[in-house]
Formats: sequence, structure tokens, C-alpha cells
Amino acid sequence: MPNPKSAKKTTPKAEVLQKKGNIARVDNGRTYDAVRLRAYYNFLERQKRNVPGNEMSDWLEAEKTVQPNRSTG
Repeated sequence: MPNPKSAKKTTPKAEVLQKKGNIARVDNGRTYDAVRLRAYYNFLERQKRNVPGNEMSDWLEAEKTVQPNRSTG
């Protein structure tokens, strides 16, 4: 019979990030999904207009749009 004290407890990722004080906190994945979707639309717009850029610039611009009040440091 397994010892209940030796059982490893798992902690949800968002809770771990909050405990570490990480800025990249996840609010049920909604923030991440919103940034991801906005970055995709930035990519489509960039391709449509034939503007130079890359996935990182699309992502960073999306973060600014989705989280305008978030401090960066």
C-alpha cells in the first residue's frame, strides 16, 4: 500500500508562476490566448501589406495591444 506522505503533489502552472512572482502570470490562459490571436492577426496584416517583420515583432506588438497597462520591468 503506497504511503500517502510520499505522494507527489502537483501544482497548476499558473499557481507556480504566481508563487515565483513571475510577471508572465496566466489568468486561466485568457491573456496568453488573446495575445496569440492578436499576433496572428498582426501576421496576416503584415503579409497582406507586404511589410517586413517577423513573428517576434508580431508577438511584441500584440502584447502592447492586449496588455497596454502591463509594466515591463
